[in-house]
Amino acid sequence: MKRIDKKPKMKNNKFNADEHFKPKNIRFSVDVFEQLIINDLMMADNNEIKQKLGRNLTKEFNEWITNKLEKKENIAISIKGSTRSGKSITALKVVMTAINYYNNKLGYNKKFDTDYVVCGNQKEYRLKLQNVQFGDFFQIDENAFANVGLGGMTEQQQLKDIQNIIAKQNVHVIYITPRTFLNTGSTIGLSSWGKDSNNWLSRVLMYHLQSNIPRLLGYVVINVGELFHQNGCMMYREFGGCTNPNRKKISDIPKNLIDNSYCIPQEYIKDTNLAIEKLTEKDVETSACPFYRVCNNPMCKYEHKKDSWIAKEMKGGLDERTIERYNVSLKIIQELGLLYGDVIKLNAKNGKELALKVNLKIPKLTNTKMTKTEQEEILNIVKSMTSLDFIKDICENLELKFDDEIAKIKIGGSEE
Repeated sequence: MKRIDKKPKMKNNKFNADEHFKPKNIRFSVDVFEQLIINDLMMADNNEIKQKLGRNLTKEFNEWITNKLEKKENIAISIKGSTRSGKSITALKVVMTAINYYNNKLGYNKKFDTDYVVCGNQKEYRLKLQNVQFGDFFQIDENAFANVGLGGMTEQQQLKDIQNIIAKQNVHVIYITPRTFLNTGSTIGLSSWGKDSNNWLSRVLMYHLQSNIPRLLGYVVINVGELFHQNGCMMYREFGGCTNPNRKKISDIPKNLIDNSYCIPQEYIKDTNLAIEKLTEKDVETSACPFYRVCNNPMCKYEHKKDSWIAKEMKGGLDERTIERYNVSLKIIQELGLLYGDVIKLNAKNGKELALKVNLKIPKLTNTKMTKTEQEEILNIVKSMTSLDFIKDICENLELKFDDEIAKIKIGGSEE
């Protein structure tokens, strides 16, 4: 296949990324149903809505972020929008902008580490808070709030309960959900409202959230493409991103764009077959960027993290809180020394006291706040674990390492 005719801009015989990716002929496409909602709002209050929909607050939004950072006040943003509307990459762009400002203007030395910044669930977020550094950023993705069973409402309440930690350590948090803004202390809400795929721009409506009803302020334009080319990828526009929705082959991409993509190890640029061999998909040339498995761009790492979430969801299985309840039950058996030889022994005395002991131990063994119903379930799980073989079976079903878990449990102990 012939290479495309489009040639990257050159400056002094060097590739000028800023010039090449400068937005041109900006045009935002809006989902038809999103537009109908906007039309309904304009019918209800035409003048005010028109004024706010035409109010570009991009400059003010950026100034708000820098002022927060300079004053050492934490940033809390909630982002909502439909699937594939650009919520995640918008959030990452805000994080990257803030970290760059920290480092370049305030003298910090913070790394833009996707694995650290992005949290797939609340438990992961709370664990990272235990070793948080002053001014750290976290992005909690939408699957953190997928729980609708035991403890579903408790998760949002616990986010409110840790506000003191967030304030003291000046932790910045962005919450991402598909349907609604979360009542978690966020001061600003962003809602997807069109994107320009050619220039890689995302437009969002900005709301003020410190009242009972979100108040529309205006709109903000986020240059999400900078997340790619400022971190080394010069091919993102041609491929359409790491997942290659444009279905381009590597022969379609100008060689200069590949050569200047410094997020790719040099050996793979020289021999692109090495990159292709790393892919696991059937259609290796079109299902993803050929450098997908070796690229060091933060957005590519984020896509890898999403891959692991999708793989887990496709397998089905238990949610994070259920797994945590089983983990806590194993820890309680260890703490209380309930395993004698290869049998869990509950005599009349410790059987009566067990409920009280379990309730006292739970807060010390997990940073997940358990509801009363969950505490009762943990107690029942502890009572049900009657032997090493049964514990081994539980570990296998929860995909825990049996040897590691059993090694933590004390064999024997003094009877009550």
